Amino acid sequence: SIKLHAGFASCDFCDLGKYTEVSAGTHCAVCPLHSIASEGSSAKAACMCNAGYSDQDGGEDGACMPCNQGWHKQEIGSRICIECQPGTFSSISGATSCEACPITNMTSLVHSTSAFDCFCAGGLTLSGSLNEGVCVSREVIVKAVEIIQVVDAERIVYVNFTKEVPTIIYVPW
Repeated sequence: SIKLHAGFASCDFCDLGKYTEVSAGTHCAVCPLHSIASEGSSAKAACMCNAGYSDQDGGEDGACMPCNQGWHKQEIGSRICIECQPGTFSSISGATSCEACPITNMTSLVHSTSAFDCFCAGGLTLSGSLNEGVCVSREVIVKAVEIIQVVDAERIVYVNFTKEVPTIIYVPW
């Protein structure tokens, strides 16, 4: 607590995000950047990293550093950032959560950093765009399309004639 006025006045607690290490001191110090302490904190150690930040990722002197892309931290505290799990990604530093891959049946590797890291799981193939497509089996595609071009050793171009407007589909070979 701090003493704002001389004499017999009572002491006040430091506000949220501040602390004092001197009993009956005259001022409160502000917690380091990207951290917060509860009201009435009496030590710098009470300053905890905000969600999305950690002091255990190589920060100097307890400095709170943002979680790297592909990692996140949901709560306030000294916990370390954790990897985004398969099927999710985080494209920003300081993330508090990971986003799910945009299409059902898609997955990604651990600590992915973009929706472009997502791919169809279980031998399925993407038909359509990343945001509006669907993961389907290759057998379904082959029945609905006609091969029009072999692009290279890994891809074939198909045209889907089952829709009103034919669409081109790239499928791994």
